[in-house]
Amino acid sequence: MIKKYRKAILIIAGLLTVCCVGAIIISSIQLSTPEGQATATARAEELSATQNAREREEESTDEVADEVSDNAEPDVSPEPTEIPAPTDTPTPTDTPAPTDTPAPDGSSPSQAIPFGVEAVVRHYNLIIEEIERPADSIIKEANTFNSDPEPNNEFVMIRLQITCTQDSDETCLVSPSLDFELFGSEGVIREPLIFVAGVPNVLEQTEFFGGRSITGWLIFEVGQDETELVLKFEPFISLTQAVYLAVPETVTE
Repeated sequence: MIKKYRKAILIIAGLLTVCCVGAIIISSIQLSTPEGQATATARAEELSATQNAREREEESTDEVADEVSDNAEPDVSPEPTEIPAPTDTPTPTDTPAPTDTPAPDGSSPSQAIPFGVEAVVRHYNLIIEEIERPADSIIKEANTFNSDPEPNNEFVMIRLQITCTQDSDETCLVSPSLDFELFGSEGVIREPLIFVAGVPNVLEQTEFFGGRSITGWLIFEVGQDETELVLKFEPFISLTQAVYLAVPETVTE
């Protein structure tokens, strides 16, 4: 089969060779003429211009890319924030209940029993019922021979009720001149006045049975501007602990 077409193949190969040689000869002839050289030069310059244009375009593209890259803000990753550690919730504390202020017990001048409150000491209960201050006019009207108070002083009258808490067959004894004292802001201890005439119901030395009460006035001389008066009761015979009662400025029925 190959032998059959061998001659045709050789003929075709010969023709191709003749065409190639002819093209080379024609090209050489064209280049050897002035017109051919000019054409070749023009083509070369066109190729060179095209190449230069491509290179300039590539350089311009690179410069734009570099400028964009330079102006671009740096990619700064945010710093991680610290997560605060959990704090312990304080345990609520119970609010203490308010405590009641203890009432004065009369055991000292600073703990004097308030006016209108009964003081209790051993076999005696005492309460101040009334105050007259100043009592100068009362005493002077009772008897003109009664002495006037010292300068800058005045009289004060204190009405007391005293109850004996002994058994009914036992007695209590009250001696005003021995059992009572009065003092105040001047710091002077004062004893009851006993030589006052004409004033009714002045408290006198009295002995009375348990379950009974007596009422009477005690009269003292104090400073006109004296304040914070306190009456002290301390039975002399029974050696009972003293009790203190606050005396207001003035209280009348």
